Amino acid sequence: MFDFTTYTPEEVQLLLRVGRHHKTESLSDAQKKLLEIKDRIYLFDGIEAKDVGNMTRNVRFIRYKEGDTVMEQGDESDDIYFLLNGLIDVFVEHDEAQVPVGQIQHGALFGEMSFITGNPRSATMVTVSGEAMAIAFQMSADEVDDSNALDYAQLFHNIAHSVANKLEACNERLLTGQS
Repeated sequence: MFDFTTYTPEEVQLLLRVGRHHKTESLSDAQKKLLEIKDRIYLFDGIEAKDVGNMTRNVRFIRYKEGDTVMEQGDESDDIYFLLNGLIDVFVEHDEAQVPVGQIQHGALFGEMSFITGNPRSATMVTVSGEAMAIAFQMSADEVDDSNALDYAQLFHNIAHSVANKLEACNERLLTGQS
């Protein structure tokens, strides 16, 4: 089971300012910041920083206010998100109503299903805490070759663990009658 670390707003700011140095001449500033904190994001467990830099693109650090929509059900996007702090409610449209189905807590990965399947977003997500901060990025899985196949295998292994943990939590909620 992954250890979902809690990040205070102060820790988030520190993570964004302090980090190890890597050869990053061709990376965007946001990718460089991602590399500085990659060891605290379980998606990248077992993958070296230089390889994370090569695998990611369009990296953005996004601040949300309470009530902001992070993504909408049906959106065409394969961005993966990691919530640094805050809380996000998850809703699925059913019979023209938004039904709450879960919650994303700080330290969690989300949005990975669209990356895996290529399908539109399956839920709407809205921030419920005063402020939330997430990292959004795209992975270039279509660029797998012999030189990076093991890194992508590790990435998919990490995603599979994340999905399995979510399924276990969902099963537990169903068994205990929690929503």
